[in-house]
Amino acid sequence: SQAGRAPTCSSTCGRALACGRHQCASACHDGPCDACEHQLEQTCYCGRNKRQHSCAGSPLGACAAADSATGSFSCNDPCHRPLTCGNHLCELPCHSGPCPACQLSPEVVNTCHCGQTMLTELAKSRESCMDPIPTCRLKCNKVRTCGPVDKGEPHRCLLDCHEGACRPCPARSERKCQCGQSKQKLPCKELLAGRVIVCERMCNAKRSCGRHRCNQRCCTDGAHVCMLVCGKRLQCNQHKCEELCHRGHCDRCWQTIFDELRCGCGAEVLYP
Repeated sequence: SQAGRAPTCSSTCGRALACGRHQCASACHDGPCDACEHQLEQTCYCGRNKRQHSCAGSPLGACAAADSATGSFSCNDPCHRPLTCGNHLCELPCHSGPCPACQLSPEVVNTCHCGQTMLTELAKSRESCMDPIPTCRLKCNKVRTCGPVDKGEPHRCLLDCHEGACRPCPARSERKCQCGQSKQKLPCKELLAGRVIVCERMCNAKRSCGRHRCNQRCCTDGAHVCMLVCGKRLQCNQHKCEELCHRGHCDRCWQTIFDELRCGCGAEVLYP
């Protein structure tokens, strides 16, 4: 039935699609237009990478954004656009909008490297981001990630105020092993390298089967699922259970016997 439907003609629809840029090329029709099928080439914000993007499902104006001089997506590579200082490049991931100010500019840096002394106290002025940042006479004292951090007493850098990252900590830190039952002292540089501390304690917990024990060193397994094969003889008395070791009775034998079974005297026969 045509009742309730708008009349159509032989002309092209021509209505604007949801993308906000293209028009419907279908013949005049009732109801909403189909999704835009155009493929557009988009440029990233930093301008070094491109991609093909479908208009379908895009929000209003997404197609028009493909022509934007500022880009329309992030490629996640370093931006590397020149900063306003003219000396350094932006190291942020590809991003929209203007790049931040140079982090070495005199307007941004107002302390020495360790951050404890104002440059005004050192009576040393900087005219541009290329001028060196002076050091003070104090110890660096920057907080490290090693030491008794849980007690609020992390190790600190004991070198004089210096440029760049702090050297590896020469001290040792006490940390719990992975099962949490013992503590060990290790060089801090090994902890920062991601070394896992394993103690000698053997886990005596029973596994899920109730028959075997864990016996793993410095165990962190909470479920203790037994990974051994059950191996018990099934009711058929010919095959063994091939499931993982488990509690309770084994399932029935899934193998089918196609031979006739006769009793010892041969008077009775059990057919498959």
